[in-house]
Amino acid sequence: MYKKKLSECGFIYEAVEDEITHKPILYVTSFTNQTVKRVSVPSLAAGIRQRTFAGCNKVEEVHIEDGVKYLDEYCFYDCKNLDYIKFGQGITTVNAFMSNSSKIVGLHFPNNITLIKQNAFINCKN
Repeated sequence: MYKKKLSECGFIYEAVEDEITHKPILYVTSFTNQTVKRVSVPSLAAGIRQRTFAGCNKVEEVHIEDGVKYLDEYCFYDCKNLDYIKFGQGITTVNAFMSNSSKIVGLHFPNNITLIKQNAFINCKN
């Protein structure tokens, strides 16, 4: 396993070897750009790990591209100004405690979402 920082966009990836194909699978483990308001998670990442965006208080909008297939719990926890998330076609389950932002006013889900777990958007008032 190794970590590689892509400084041009602020993502840090973790490569994990696939047990079947033995090819690396990339997961986003942290986001270091504290100045952007809109983030697009690229399809080269298979998933987003816990607390990847923790404390990213400038982030207001997140677009998850279609190639991203997995989201850990707490991905967008403590993103106090997050108000919109667009989930890509690769996402079928939204885990618990995805976000605790009280400012969320928009969520875009693909048609293939099969499960939104309890408390996925805890504190969401809208």
